[in-house]
Amino acid sequence: MPKQRSHLATADQRRLLTPTETPRLAHRIGRAAQAQGIDANQLRSWLTTLHLDAWRSEFAATPFETTELLEYVRKRRPSMIGRLLEDGNISLEVTTSSEVPANSVPVQLRFTEGPAPAALILASGENTLAVIPADVYPDVTSVIDSGIDTDATLIGNLLTLRLPTSD
Repeated sequence: MPKQRSHLATADQRRLLTPTETPRLAHRIGRAAQAQGIDANQLRSWLTTLHLDAWRSEFAATPFETTELLEYVRKRRPSMIGRLLEDGNISLEVTTSSEVPANSVPVQLRFTEGPAPAALILASGENTLAVIPADVYPDVTSVIDSGIDTDATLIGNLLTLRLPTSD
């Protein structure tokens, strides 16, 4: 009798083939997810929590595959640039990497060293305070790439990008 394949190892591998076009990557992700008991409904959020560096180390994702996975995990939402220009600010939750003061802290958005696409961190001086989650990474990088000048502040795990006020 043939071995029955896991629902995750087949359906989500096929779903991943669409954005990545990489059977090797889909197979590695499917096997790792299956081993950890991750079902099809949890796959996007699980991949989001792993983030870029883990995609490279655990699945040997190439730069192209990493970019494709960023698009796969991306939360679909209205344009972040449009909201920023219309409202003057946008806020989003980030993954804190250290204890962040409860009051507002000015931060800089910086790409880490390493292969592109590199992780995007929030820093205050030399201290890394947070990381931009994978599911909003494409939207935040589109704001950066647009050249729109913003002021960034962090309160707890909430990043706010605000258009500078003219004095």
